[in-house]
Amino acid sequence: MSHNDLETRATAPAVAERMSTDVLMKKTSQIVGDSKLLKQISRQRILNLLHTHKVLSRAEIARQTGLTRSTVTQHTTDLITEGLVAEGSNPNTHVSIGRPGVPVALAPDGASFIGADIAIERLSIVKLNLAGTVVDQIEEPIGSKLKPEAVLSRLADLITQINENGSSSPEKLRGIGVTAPAIFSGDGMLLVAPRLGWSNVPVQRLLAARLPSPLFLDNDANASALGETFHTPFGKSQNLLYVLLDAGIGGGIVINGQLYRGNGGAGEIGHISLSLDGPLCSCGNMGCLEAWVGRDALLNRYEMATGRRVDLEALKMRVTENDESAHKVLNEWAVWLGRGLVGLVNVLNPDRLVIGGALSTLLPHVSDRLNHELNRFSWPPRDPIFVETSQHGAFAAAVGAATLAQHPYFEVP
Repeated sequence: MSHNDLETRATAPAVAERMSTDVLMKKTSQIVGDSKLLKQISRQRILNLLHTHKVLSRAEIARQTGLTRSTVTQHTTDLITEGLVAEGSNPNTHVSIGRPGVPVALAPDGASFIGADIAIERLSIVKLNLAGTVVDQIEEPIGSKLKPEAVLSRLADLITQINENGSSSPEKLRGIGVTAPAIFSGDGMLLVAPRLGWSNVPVQRLLAARLPSPLFLDNDANASALGETFHTPFGKSQNLLYVLLDAGIGGGIVINGQLYRGNGGAGEIGHISLSLDGPLCSCGNMGCLEAWVGRDALLNRYEMATGRRVDLEALKMRVTENDESAHKVLNEWAVWLGRGLVGLVNVLNPDRLVIGGALSTLLPHVSDRLNHELNRFSWPPRDPIFVETSQHGAFAAAVGAATLAQHPYFEVP
């Protein structure tokens, strides 16, 4: 896929439209008649197979795609020449092109993708290789009073820094994803980010002036869900509920392998109301899930129990030291989190429930209690569900941001 092809798709994803049968047939006819698009689709099918299965022979690629062997040979030859695919069971081993029976695999160093997450008081940046492995990462605190322009300027500095570091050449960069706890418009305008205190910020324009294109923008929880699904073995994440736990609470929903956006704002699970007379939420309502289990709510509850104000790292330390008050507060937190999520589990019936973000590091201490609450109140006929911790931890949103840029290389139109 060329940079020009990507640039046309590099803004916040639009809400999927429903096509009638006539429209779908017309689109299919257009694809059949467009040789360039057919070539792009065939190449991306091959790359997607290699992403899924890691190593395949050309014959197996032909069998699974339905393409002729000569077509597969031509496309793999082109992809090897471009450095995206390598021959041999070791994807970093380059041998002569075209020997029959020699397997092919993605060349991890053939391309790189950068993801950056703008969180409350923190910037997180990662670099992924073509195989989706994190090869570098940066985390930097930022002042809560900084203006958006200052934050975005520093973000651009860090993105440039990580791109120029390490073994991969800066020229291998194929895309940059940026996420925030925000709603973006299709033209890259950040419409509102209550937790950041931002509104109507032209993120796309400000970053494009400093960084190479293409740029991809999306909500942090949506991107995290995409990253968790895309970087998990095939077939394991077709229906997934992703919960991002930090100062705010966000949700990403994957249904039948596709990110669900609703009317553009799906996943705002932090503002599910658990009680009408509960604590005041940052949104102005009472008793929202975020007001019960967000980072500030957790730390406030510990302060009320002990009279001591601590940060998250100090609370984790007290839990590992078997501080009785810390364990009691954490178990109460797990109860509220479980009761907040059980309704979503009943409605969505996901295969997996994955939790990421800064607070996800607390889950090993309360997983039994949380799973008990979930399955105690869930609808009986379905199978039990057990919470998983995101494989990307506190960098989940940044990895998801990089996946926004990586995913189009493998997505079949």
